[in-house]
Parts: sequence; C-alpha cells; structure tokens
Amino acid sequence: MRKSRLMLCALATTAILLSPVVGLGAKARAAELAADPAVVKLVPASFRDSGTLVIGTDATYAPFESIDPKSHEIIGFDADLGRAIATVMGLKVKFVNTPFDDIIPSFASGKLSVAMSSIGDTKPREGVVDFVTYYWNSMSLLVPTGNPKQLGMYKMCGAKIGVERGSTEQTTVLPELMGKCGETDHALMAGSVFSSTTNAVLALSSGRIDGVLNDAPANDSAAATSAGQFVVVGPLLHSNSPGGVAIAKNSGMQPAILAAVKTLVSNGVYDAALKKWNLESIRITSPTINWASQQK
Repeated sequence: MRKSRLMLCALATTAILLSPVVGLGAKARAAELAADPAVVKLVPASFRDSGTLVIGTDATYAPFESIDPKSHEIIGFDADLGRAIATVMGLKVKFVNTPFDDIIPSFASGKLSVAMSSIGDTKPREGVVDFVTYYWNSMSLLVPTGNPKQLGMYKMCGAKIGVERGSTEQTTVLPELMGKCGETDHALMAGSVFSSTTNAVLALSSGRIDGVLNDAPANDSAAATSAGQFVVVGPLLHSNSPGGVAIAKNSGMQPAILAAVKTLVSNGVYDAALKKWNLESIRITSPTINWASQQK
C-alpha cells in the first residue's frame, strides 16, 4: 500500500479546480450524482459555506492519480471518486497536486483537510489523520522484460529494489522481505528510495535498480505503457490493510465522507469508476472509519 508521508518538506502544490463531474463519463452525469440531501446535512458548515472540497493528491501514480498529457487535468480512480464524493455532498472539488512527502505535514499545518492518494489505513497513520476506507490492494514487482535477474516477490536477495519514499513498501514490506535474506543492507535500501513512482521507473529504465516494488495497479499501468520494456512478476502480495480517504481529525468530515462513499457504492458509481480504470479486483464492500483501529 502506498503513502503515509511523515517527513516535513517544503510544500509545493498545484491547485486544479474542476467541475464535480469532469472525467466520470455519461454515468457520472446521471441523476445518481446529484447532491444527496442525507449526505449534505452531514457536511460541516465551514465546508458548506466554502462550497468546495479541497483534496490533496500526488498525481504521479496511475491509475489512481496522474496528469492527463492532453487536458493537463488530474485523472484516475481517486480523481473520479473524489469528484463523485464532492458531488453527493453538494460541493465543487479542487485537487491540490502535492508531493507525497508533503501530504501528511499539510494536515498538521492546516493546509489540507482531505487527501486521496492511495493511502493505506494503518494504526500509525491514524495517529495523525482519520480514514474512510474505499479499496483493498496488492503489491507486485516491476522488472525489465525477460526478468534478467529472475526476481520475484520472495526472490529479491542481493537485488536493488526501488520503492516510493514514505510508502508501506519502504517502511514495512521491503524490510520484511529483505530480512528473510539473512541480512539487511540499509545502505542499499536507502539508495533505492525515490520521491515518486515515476522516478523509480526511470531508474529501472536506466538500469540503476533491478526492480520496483509497488502497488499492483501502479505496476500494471507502468508495464502497460512501457512499450514492452517492463513486465510485472509475482506472486501478488496482498495488503493487510485497506486504502482510505485521509481526513483531518478536527474537520468533522468523517461521517459525511463515509456516507458519500457508501452512497456511491450503493448507486453503482463506485463500481463504474473501478471498471473504467480496470480496478475491479480492489473493490471494498463495507467502507468504514479507521479500519485499522478496529482490528485486534
């Protein structure tokens, strides 16, 4: 699972204000995307007064969020779902393109109240923000075509594996996998951490690393757009926590966002977005608040 940025970096953001229904297709413009009165009444007054839901996202992570090269708009599953969430709450949406390392500090500084950027719901992260869960995920390994080093999810010993800074792959998964090799090369791991998935894939392309450990949908997208340069190898490593909308603890938005997500699950818009981005395998059936804290 991807992100929980806990490093305080200088915030560099690009705000994109969009109609709530942009990018969702014909179904998104149908009646089911009208404001839902039951959801609207849960939206705190400060958000209703502003009229806009500001969502932080790191748009370097297709198919969840990326920049369309033609329209220059933020597109992807998270973008579509974020627009739909705003619509049923009776709000417009503004995406703030934020480097992943800056997302969590932006909550602490008050610059963000909501983020959707493939963020896994874990207990440590719940110490900083709350979550409304909306998908499950798996991880895989991206390697050059032909897999010259014959790597796999459980065959990484001695390889230089790239991960995104602040991701669960960096903080938890890779150390556990490398630990099974009988040694942990911290220098190697530190040298294989990148500020974005895009940079990790570029390093793989130039031969500076041997593979990229990432969420399976992101690796699938990288392989599909590589003109045959990369392939994905497994077996898939299923995440032990769902991804969620990150929400500022003092925002009061948790009930409204949970109700919005449940509405989109029940009216079919959620499933349509999953299908559009070929992500049916990550479907969640029961969105909840702070899933991790409910686990024993």
